[in-house]
Amino acid sequence: MSNNLDFLAAKYSQQLVNSVSNEVKDKLDNAVTKMLGILQANGVYGFFLFARSRTKDEKKICEIADCKAVNLLKEVFQIGTTEEIKSLENISIKFCCDPYDNSLAQMILERYLIYARYHAKAEKPAIKPENELEQQEG
Repeated sequence: MSNNLDFLAAKYSQQLVNSVSNEVKDKLDNAVTKMLGILQANGVYGFFLFARSRTKDEKKICEIADCKAVNLLKEVFQIGTTEEIKSLENISIKFCCDPYDNSLAQMILERYLIYARYHAKAEKPAIKPENELEQQEG
């Protein structure tokens, strides 16, 4: 773990937001919030299971979030290949058996998702209240 964990969480959260197509970007904040809630309530395995169970527009977002999360954990834990942790079985073996790895993985994934939420919110155009618009025009 030679890299700064905060930097890695920020890097992958930016990649997530930048990888989501404009057609579903308005749903990004909501989807990431759901994934964060599942991660906090159900842990690392629950997060991946949830991300892989989504449908429609959320599916596109969750697939990207899942892929970036796998790459993030691969880099944090210095695992050789993505395939070694891509399957749910390998995720459960790697991150559910060792309490230290589980806690670290959950902490770094939480930070990744929180940063992704902030990035998604920052990219939304600011919507001015109607009365403020009227005051500017009048």
